[in-house]
Amino acid sequence: MANQTRGGLPFAPFRDENGRNSYHHPFPRYAPFDPYFRITPHRRAYTPRELLNGTIKAFYNRQDGGLNPLQVRARESLCVRYVLRSTAYAKGEHVAAGPGGDEARELVDDDVRFFAKQLDDFFFFGLLERYIMIETGLDVVGPDPAGLEDRIEAETTIVREASGNEYVRININTGRRDIASAGANAPTYELNDIIGRLMHEMIHAYFLIYACDCPKCERGLLNTTGLPNDGHGPVFLMLHRLIVSEIRRWGDAEHNDLAALLEHDCPDLSISLHSRWRANAAINNLTVLQRRNYTRLLPYSFSERHLVRITNTDRVAVRPNIKENQIRAENALHDRRSRAEAYRVDLLDNWLAYEVDEFDEDEADYDHAFDFEGEEDIIRVDTDAVEGGVGDPSVDPSRQGSGNRT
Repeated sequence: MANQTRGGLPFAPFRDENGRNSYHHPFPRYAPFDPYFRITPHRRAYTPRELLNGTIKAFYNRQDGGLNPLQVRARESLCVRYVLRSTAYAKGEHVAAGPGGDEARELVDDDVRFFAKQLDDFFFFGLLERYIMIETGLDVVGPDPAGLEDRIEAETTIVREASGNEYVRININTGRRDIASAGANAPTYELNDIIGRLMHEMIHAYFLIYACDCPKCERGLLNTTGLPNDGHGPVFLMLHRLIVSEIRRWGDAEHNDLAALLEHDCPDLSISLHSRWRANAAINNLTVLQRRNYTRLLPYSFSERHLVRITNTDRVAVRPNIKENQIRAENALHDRRSRAEAYRVDLLDNWLAYEVDEFDEDEADYDHAFDFEGEEDIIRVDTDAVEGGVGDPSVDPSRQGSGNRT
């Protein structure tokens, strides 16, 4: 009961002898219209900050006119499915813990995969599907890799196969057995919790796939995406919070419970409290020797010069010029596309006009070649002046038409 898609784009061409990235690529040029909204980034080739800035430009504080067609369709599809299915979770309908619950579990799995597809299209440019495999069920998540909690409800890991292929695996608990009595049905979690965890893990997958893995970026993990066995650094917290805010906007507009998504973990405008706690706990567990592998941990306030930052009140602040510059770039791309289209239309029109003129000239010459209305244009032959011509009585009829023979 898992959706698995792998393959796709190759690694960036700039790799060192250890296979790590050796060049920080700029984020692909994006605009919400063809052909610019179908970006093709390289794997593990962008600094976490570059990924954050390039990603939020496509959705942060954008109205429908500033979204690409895939985003609009994804948002509408997710909201419709959410309204239809939300009452089936933790509100009277259950997923059976035994073999007889296969059909119900399949419905839950289908929901999760559907929501993953819509979230991918809206927030991640549709780039995750080819690289991720999602498994859902009761207690499918393993132990906490950081050893911070007795139980975790979701996890994201990289799987490397013997063939050399690799993909990202997302496991999500949609319910738990130990809250039901023996032989009873295990209720699913509320849909808001499942969507929140799914979105959370997809952000982890996004950074695992596209964030740079060079030694310099690895040393700076404490101030970007977080430790390898945790992944809740400041850049993760900022992208997570901005996505939560956007999904809550959908709930406000549609008057559904998405407006309360993760309200306990991200109260008001705050970043994820639980993720921040895990990040700090993982750092505190480092030994002195392990800390030397990373650059010094900086307070959130150091990043005031950045386009996106966490304030002293644990809120995410985005500088207005990030949207202004993006709109300016989109307008330039739109003008360039308009000029290119106008040029192609003019070129086609001129070519068609040339073909019509040439056809008219050829047709006129053809008609003139068979114009016999004028007597002066007719060539007359005097047969009496042709010596030995056909019909000349002085020529032996048996030798007519024989030509020259030797």
